[in-house]
Amino acid sequence: MAVPTLRSPVPVAAAGAVHAQHSSDAGPPVSDRADPWLHQLAASLAVESRALAEFKALMQREGFRLEMSRLFFDLVYAYRQLAIAHSLGVPRLRTLALELFEACQRLDQRRRDLSERSVAH
Repeated sequence: MAVPTLRSPVPVAAAGAVHAQHSSDAGPPVSDRADPWLHQLAASLAVESRALAEFKALMQREGFRLEMSRLFFDLVYAYRQLAIAHSLGVPRLRTLALELFEACQRLDQRRRDLSERSVAH
């Protein structure tokens, strides 16, 4: 079984080319479709969906395509994307990255608390 590796974010143009090469139905770009993970992630992070959608759009404008499901399941990926966003020098993106970083920390703590409770029982 192959071990997943942490990859750096894929620029939007390159991601589209890779998607088109590996998909029999390339379809419209991901940004043109509703992201089913956006609301799930927003609820889990206890942030507004609009803020998360704005973060995603700003990152895409800077050339990074976010995988919302990975932001939900993979905190290492989430923290890496937030660090990248913070380093890009876009004031609104930096503010959102800080807010989402704090929300990810709260989510991580809730998950740890639940894990500890389930082990204790």
